[in-house]
Amino acid sequence: MSLVDLLPALTLAEKASLLSGDGDWWTQAVPRLGLPAVELGDGPHGLRTETGVDMVWVPSTCFPTLSALAATWDRDLVREVGAALGAEAAAMGVHLVLGPGVNIKRTPLCGRNFEYPSEDPWLTGDVAVAYVTGVQSAGVGACVKHFAANNQETERTRISVEVDERTLRELYLVAFERVVHDAEPWALMCSYNRIGGTYASAHRWLLTTVLREEWGYEGVVVSDWDAVHDKVATVRAGLDLEMPGTQGRTDAQVVAAVQAGTLDEADVDRAARRVLHLVDRARPGAGVVRASGHRPGDELTADQLTMLDADAHHELARRAATASLTLVRNSGVLPLDPDGSDRVALIGGYARLPRIQGGGSAGVRPTRVDTPLEAMRAALGDRLDFAEGYPVGETDYYQEQAPAALPSAGQLADEAVALAARADVTVAVVGLPLAADSEAADRSDLALPADQVALLTRLAALDVPLVVVVQAGSAVTMDPWHDGAAAVLLTGLAGQGVGGALADVLLGAADPGGRLTETY
Repeated sequence: MSLVDLLPALTLAEKASLLSGDGDWWTQAVPRLGLPAVELGDGPHGLRTETGVDMVWVPSTCFPTLSALAATWDRDLVREVGAALGAEAAAMGVHLVLGPGVNIKRTPLCGRNFEYPSEDPWLTGDVAVAYVTGVQSAGVGACVKHFAANNQETERTRISVEVDERTLRELYLVAFERVVHDAEPWALMCSYNRIGGTYASAHRWLLTTVLREEWGYEGVVVSDWDAVHDKVATVRAGLDLEMPGTQGRTDAQVVAAVQAGTLDEADVDRAARRVLHLVDRARPGAGVVRASGHRPGDELTADQLTMLDADAHHELARRAATASLTLVRNSGVLPLDPDGSDRVALIGGYARLPRIQGGGSAGVRPTRVDTPLEAMRAALGDRLDFAEGYPVGETDYYQEQAPAALPSAGQLADEAVALAARADVTVAVVGLPLAADSEAADRSDLALPADQVALLTRLAALDVPLVVVVQAGSAVTMDPWHDGAAAVLLTGLAGQGVGGALADVLLGAADPGGRLTETY
């Protein structure tokens, strides 16, 4: 029996309850009929499972972000990463992964660009289809977001996007249409913004005329968190599931509107049927990790990490990172000789604490992190010297690593330049801070932090070949130092395997497999 067959047995109040969540991460259950709840989890580049205890996250594999994965131009690899992410979700009992984000990179300043594949709609669609196909091969649903025209974070909850229909269809909706047709995601998430003055959550032309009637989509449309402004209007427009839950407040609004004759109960039935179909597909369970006795706040045991296939997934993350690294300049300095006698100066706080991901709802607590410093030191031994070069921002540290005090930029730069002057080649690892690659805010300019630019300018002036490694989720300017660099390598935000991947590429054990997906 399909759970959809329960619809006639539901009361109006029970049907209304299905149209909003239970807390932050669950759909509503109906115990009277044995209808379970489905757990949702953030997951663009790794599963973010919250314990509910001080917002502590359960560790999971941090894969390269979608902007980095797109640089591989490898559908099969993206599909493989999606399948691994889906398997981890299933192991944790999460049955709807909130990803991928497929909004177009309209501007390089968007703080959330690290989550989005490209400025090109066709490549974005390719990545989305492969990712969704992979996730759903594990018996877990994918939720494609943010539908639609959510291309900036500034004022995202209020802004009205003014765009003509042709541009909207030919640029901003292309990836959504392709993934709906070619991968059939279980869910789509509406965006926060308005389009032509109407909020996406209540945009009937978008959610019903285009998505349902033209594209034939039958999955669930879920709101972004707190994106519903008028519950009854959203049900009329075609939104199915409001998240997070409202403790029954908006359920009562739906019931009252039906009883007053201002909302057709058939609209409620359509939305409830889609939610029932989602639950039927998911057939929720605890997952093997939680079934093994994992409790909120616990660290994962060795056995539980094995249940997540953590070692194999870490190697996949490293392989994906290698395939995403993009060499945009090389005057012959790379690859470095792993067996030679040259001294290598490795400069940069992000070599010690790499930027592996962006901030906001996509943030993952990695199972482990391979750092460039550790990987290069393992390969070169005493031939490698290291200096911080610039201060790493407090927000760039993982929870347990934040220092009590941060050194001054001037002192760190002086030490780095002195070290580089004695080396045969310098590798400088720089990048944007977490705050610049994060949800809910956009950058004000395209530059790297001023202390990093000043350091690179000084390093480029030395008579020592300079290799610059840039860790950033979107494009940055290179004007002040580019001409003085012998090589430039873009890593994007390449996940927890970036250290080994970077060392392999710098030392010639692997080719940099990435290609640009946005304008530099």
